[in-house]
Amino acid sequence: MLMLCHIPKDRKEKDNFYKQFQWLTALGNFNTLPQPNFESTQERFLNKLHHGGLLGISYRQCILKENNSYSNVNIYFFRDEAFAVAYKIKGVKYDISSPIVYKIGCEHKFRELSMKECNEKGIPHFGHCYHVYYCDICGMHKSYDTSD
Repeated sequence: MLMLCHIPKDRKEKDNFYKQFQWLTALGNFNTLPQPNFESTQERFLNKLHHGGLLGISYRQCILKENNSYSNVNIYFFRDEAFAVAYKIKGVKYDISSPIVYKIGCEHKFRELSMKECNEKGIPHFGHCYHVYYCDICGMHKSYDTSD
């Protein structure tokens, strides 16, 4: 189940929501995490949650190697990455004092592109005060304008 900050009107709009995450190689299903993913830290997740602009949350029951059983997992989707938060099981209860955090998506390696490189890749570039950063791993790009 995916909860969005913007509720899609229909199935097509929901599918388009997922297409914006070009850094995912596989979305997974209700019992698996999206790919790629790797273990991360609570601090990194909380920093992104505070500053990142949450787009949606997916709730899943995944089998995690740490538990070797199903765990309730919340996946928090942001524009450029996602985080999955799960809890270890102690006996029959979840241990909420030590969440397991996974970063989902590409471990971006951004570099700034020149106007020429942007033109070659078909990415808009609007002048000397416009900065475009490109991930060589997944192809994601982001930009900002520093003019007043």
